[in-house]
Amino acid sequence: MQMKRPHLSPRLLLFLVAAWCISLLGYAHAGPVAYIDASGGIIVINHPQAVDVLSALSLLSSPPPATPLSLGAVSAIPRGTKLLDFRIEGDRAVVDFSKRLVAGGAGEVKLAGIFDQVKWTLRSWGIDMNVSILADGVPFAEYAEPAPVIEPRSDVGLSTLSGRSVTLSPGHGLVWSGSSWGFQRSPTCGGQLSREDDHNVEICQYIKTYLEQDGMTVKVPRCLDKNYGTCPLVSYPWWQMCSVYWLWHKGYPCTVWGSTTDCTPGSGADEWNDDIRARPLSSDYDGTDIYISFHTNAYSGDCYGTACPTGSDMYYDCSSEHASWCTVSQNLATAVNNALIDAIRNKIPDSDWNNRGIHDSNGAYGEIRIPDRAAILLELGFHDTCDHDVQHLKDNFFRSAAAWGIYKGVCDYFGQTPTWDFYSDELVSHDIPSSLLPGERAYVHITFRNRGVLWNQSRGFKLGAVGDSDPFTSTIRYDVTSEVPPSGTYTFNLTLTAPSTTGTYVTDWRMLREGYQWFGATCSQTITVSGSPDTTPPSVPTNLTCWPPNQTTVNLSWSASTDNRAVAGYKIYRNGSNIGSSETTSYTDTTCSANTTYTYQVSAFDTSGNESSLCTGVVVTTPPNYEVIIDEESCTWYGSWTAATATAPAAYNGDYKYTTSSTSSETAWAKWTPNLNYAGTYDVYVYYRSGTNRTTKAPYTVYYKTGSTTILVNQTVNGGQWNYIATKPFNTGTTGYVKLSNYTGESGLAVIADAVRWKYITYLDSQAPSTPTNLQGTAVSGTQVNLTWTGSTDNIGVAGYKIYRNSSQIGTSATTSYSDTTCTSNTTYTYEVSAYDEAGNESGKSNQAVVTTPARTEYIIDEEAATYQGSWTTSTCDPSLAYNGDYRYYSTASSETAWAKWTPNLEASGNYNVYCMYRSGSNRSAKAPYTVYWNGGSQTVQVNQTANGGTWVTLVTNKPFAAGTTGYTKLGNGTGESSLVVIADAVKYNKQ
Repeated sequence: MQMKRPHLSPRLLLFLVAAWCISLLGYAHAGPVAYIDASGGIIVINHPQAVDVLSALSLLSSPPPATPLSLGAVSAIPRGTKLLDFRIEGDRAVVDFSKRLVAGGAGEVKLAGIFDQVKWTLRSWGIDMNVSILADGVPFAEYAEPAPVIEPRSDVGLSTLSGRSVTLSPGHGLVWSGSSWGFQRSPTCGGQLSREDDHNVEICQYIKTYLEQDGMTVKVPRCLDKNYGTCPLVSYPWWQMCSVYWLWHKGYPCTVWGSTTDCTPGSGADEWNDDIRARPLSSDYDGTDIYISFHTNAYSGDCYGTACPTGSDMYYDCSSEHASWCTVSQNLATAVNNALIDAIRNKIPDSDWNNRGIHDSNGAYGEIRIPDRAAILLELGFHDTCDHDVQHLKDNFFRSAAAWGIYKGVCDYFGQTPTWDFYSDELVSHDIPSSLLPGERAYVHITFRNRGVLWNQSRGFKLGAVGDSDPFTSTIRYDVTSEVPPSGTYTFNLTLTAPSTTGTYVTDWRMLREGYQWFGATCSQTITVSGSPDTTPPSVPTNLTCWPPNQTTVNLSWSASTDNRAVAGYKIYRNGSNIGSSETTSYTDTTCSANTTYTYQVSAFDTSGNESSLCTGVVVTTPPNYEVIIDEESCTWYGSWTAATATAPAAYNGDYKYTTSSTSSETAWAKWTPNLNYAGTYDVYVYYRSGTNRTTKAPYTVYYKTGSTTILVNQTVNGGQWNYIATKPFNTGTTGYVKLSNYTGESGLAVIADAVRWKYITYLDSQAPSTPTNLQGTAVSGTQVNLTWTGSTDNIGVAGYKIYRNSSQIGTSATTSYSDTTCTSNTTYTYEVSAYDEAGNESGKSNQAVVTTPARTEYIIDEEAATYQGSWTTSTCDPSLAYNGDYRYYSTASSETAWAKWTPNLEASGNYNVYCMYRSGSNRSAKAPYTVYWNGGSQTVQVNQTANGGTWVTLVTNKPFAAGTTGYTKLGNGTGESSLVVIADAVKYNKQ
């Protein structure tokens, strides 16, 4: 085929002149050519043979020059592809390559890669416009495999926002490459910003919130919930997986998520093309009104300075495949882009944000070519422009502002006014009183729900007194001290003091962004100030207890005071000086020193500032700093251990011992036994030299005052440092120890024995937990009673609860519930519960819960429990049709020569239904005579055992039985038939 000479239109000549000028300024020896880097992004490399835009485009099918920057760079354009034509037609640059361009197919990843290479090569030469790529005169996208036609499912519900719905697609995610799992984009800028696969999800969370809180139905082909769990195909959380696996997990058909490979996700061929197609195909399946794909951009690796690309790009598609949706897609792109740019430039405000415009992707991006609806793709900023766009993209305020702009654009597209403005809120609640005494204080709370852009302190969001004054406080601003996302709530704590002059006053508060705008609902309350000032102090706090949980902390608790109006709080005194206050009946002093004696007292104060007397002082001494370290030289040993020395990662004191792990039993152990000077609670740590050949579950067992616990330690990591394993109580002396076993269940790995450290935390606890309360029991069956109770408290911590039945302990529970499954029906039990702590201190027993289990209503007597006359044969043939898999049989006779009898021990008299079960067969009796005997009567029923096997067949109904064993059912063999058998299996008695 004769190569076409590239067409040079007058407009193109102007671009070439501009490109030539650029080359004179900085590209005299090399011009820019765009390639694809190892993570799938674009990297622009100065190529020594690129002297103008034509040569640059021609070089796209050649490998990049060998430079450090080009390491791992490739071209999506097959080698040998020729440039046939380059021209400008109206608003687009047309690039025509030879048909070699489609060698190897035209998958979605290849389409997007070629488009991005051509686009960024042209932009690098100053040609920034729509791009149309041809292969021998045919639009490249027309070579792509047609996407399957997806019928929308019928369960899509539409809501408000004009009854509309949207598919919101965060790009990328973890994908199977055909041989391994990998993310589609890499972290950039030294980890300042999470990889694009991840931050697309994070930003889309904001977009989804805005759309949903205005009533729109939002479908998302990736998981947005970071707490959802882990994908079973690979050990990564669902929110990091690409659309293929999430849509598979959510039950979408394979034609949606596996359209180019097969229906076995996470195996076989590369599933990247599936991912690109799955997102728009899910939109077709869900039947949503519009499709929005969200991405961030990349150019050429980490970039700093003013020459780096910045800003946002918006794309729609007008290729032949999407032609019928071209106009509405362009309208959607225009509406969203205009609102986005306005939100960023004028509302954040960031006036220098670069609007890169709206572009036709001409089929290159499958995400917006495939869906049968209006579809757009947004690239919000460059995630490798480190000192500009990245600073915005990692800022949650910017993220929410951009997301609000997208929401506003969607509203504009549908002709709706957003319900929630850029700054919006709702008043959730307040507890401002309607009356106060003169001089009385009110400690109040006002809660707002954010409905607009994210609030934080750095952006000036505050609660303000309307009119910048308030009759109850001189504080007219309260900062938002944490981030409050859209739909989140924030509670402000205010102290209001009533004026000394009686009268009616109004306090009103509203949100604002300082220096920008007041907004949202007003919290307004009219307060009547009347009466005489309160001069009565609260009662004195009682029952003060103090406990030092460690060397620098003392925990205080006390019984509440009372007041004629209301107790506002408590003041805490240490050695006579006020060190803090508390609104509750507890306080933690974290400013203590080790081995120091303190005297604590507490007073109460009310809303008028009246303060009670101090309570009786409690003296407490903090524990001293003390620790014991036992190195391996002081261990006791069993089995074969080898001594070794080590370089980094270090061993304690430079040496350690090791043995080989065992798969079946313990063949070696090491034991560290300290001689402790203080009884008390200790933190226990272990030290070892890590390595790749170490066990991942070294079993350290800590033996302490009240028991033992085993902790499995991964010795392949965290070597050369102290690793915490437990906090437990120990007595003085040598009764406690730590033992390391080589029984790990692993084969041929090293188990390292080095050093163990006991760090003294506090004194041995002698205070029992509080007594559990509100014990309740419920009999859920004749054999099970469920217990619940209100939990206890402890100065250190409740370890668990002991359960008593009829005064005997029957079990323990770590929670405030327990199920006793060892009960007998029709029996009365008395339950109690106590609490215990790690030191073994046990509380008193709770209130008693008396529970009577119900009498049994069903009795099943299998053939093993029956009594017999004659020698019956046992069989397990076809066990699925027999009760419990087996039965017995006996030959029929003209008169009864053998029988089976099923006798229940009924707990209660009453009317019962009686049923039988058997294994049917062609050689069974057609009139097996079952006789049921009850209180005052009997009835014989002939059962056809050739049919209805494996089911309960009714014998009699509603017959009176006495309690005990007087009633029974009997089956005889006297059927009058020959060469057949009767089957004895199970009989059931059901109380009515």
